Amino acid sequence: GITVHQPLRVQHYSVPGNCASAWMVDGTPADCVKLAVEALLPVKPDLVVSGINLGSNLGTDVLYSGTVSAAVEGVILGVPAVAVSLTEFNNADFT
Repeated sequence: GITVHQPLRVQHYSVPGNCASAWMVDGTPADCVKLAVEALLPVKPDLVVSGINLGSNLGTDVLYSGTVSAAVEGVILGVPAVAVSLTEFNNADFT
């Protein structure tokens, strides 16, 4: 979801040894994408990559996934996007 009833705090962060800029945002993943595309970045990105998320985000999980919501927000804003999730099967019983 998008935060609508409280202000978002955004702080610029300089990455040591890197020429890239970064920002810290105290909002949802979708907030981060919306702020980046509409306000923080000088040009629209070529791709939004959301994640990596621990959990499968399968089936109805996508309806409340912040990882998927960030990718969807990118697409809504006209930027191709992908949501990346990870699941682990160490103790899975498939019988």
